[in-house]
Amino acid sequence: MLFVICILIALFASFIGSVSGIGGGIIIKPVLDLTGKFPIETVNFLSGVTVLTMSTSSLIQNFLSRRNSLKKVEISDQAIDDEIDLDDQIRQKSLKPRQIILLSLGSVIGGFIGTSLFSYFMHSTGNQKLAVLVQAILILMITIVVMIYQANKKRIKTKNFSDVISETSVGLILGVISSFLGIGGGPLNIAVLAFFFSMSPKIAALSSLTIIFSAQIVSLILTIVGNKIPEFNLSILIGMMISGLLGALIGRYLARKLSDEKTDIFFNFALWLILAINLYNVVKNLVW
Repeated sequence: MLFVICILIALFASFIGSVSGIGGGIIIKPVLDLTGKFPIETVNFLSGVTVLTMSTSSLIQNFLSRRNSLKKVEISDQAIDDEIDLDDQIRQKSLKPRQIILLSLGSVIGGFIGTSLFSYFMHSTGNQKLAVLVQAILILMITIVVMIYQANKKRIKTKNFSDVISETSVGLILGVISSFLGIGGGPLNIAVLAFFFSMSPKIAALSSLTIIFSAQIVSLILTIVGNKIPEFNLSILIGMMISGLLGALIGRYLARKLSDEKTDIFFNFALWLILAINLYNVVKNLVW
């Protein structure tokens, strides 16, 4: 029964995460915590590997889709102005290579710092329940802040930073938070990317998945190199990875058909879901 529950959690979370760009880990982790069947290190590991599988699949799908789309672009015999307009449209709807590289570089460094901070926290306290509570409270606070931003974003003037320090620093901070909390990103990524770089919802979602991929792969490497792989059921891990892959396939298929407005609606739905899960997690750990 536990195997089936884990599979369904991974499938649903990866689907939601792939469409909205939140990564899925912010749903997988608190729900696995709620089951009370795994130590926090195992929860973080299962969540991280599933999210890494999901984000890798989503990014590969996007790369192949973009390459196919560019091949199909035919330049007509119209005026040169039409050609320039087409080029501008493609560029505006695409990721900026330098920007995404710097964000990813920052998230790699952040992933190292966040993983190290979590290890230090667990070594210092050795209290599983406290760790779950702290993570749940932080995720809850982040979700509330993002919801407030979402509700008021039409009145908020966004920035458009394009310097090396800003792009690397944002990636670093997001990497630290995602690795420490074991969520692989979350709604904070979308809000921060939209605010600091004026990204559209779909571009922010894709950028978020790239950052999530970078931070999670570093976290996994550190876990393996540091010989800190927790005990886990191999069948559950493989099942969750397959579910993460399937969820990403379904999610990216749907994401390509959604407009920015509908992607935004999907993101807001994910926020309410995350809020409810973590609120229950906080109350559960405080009462029991």
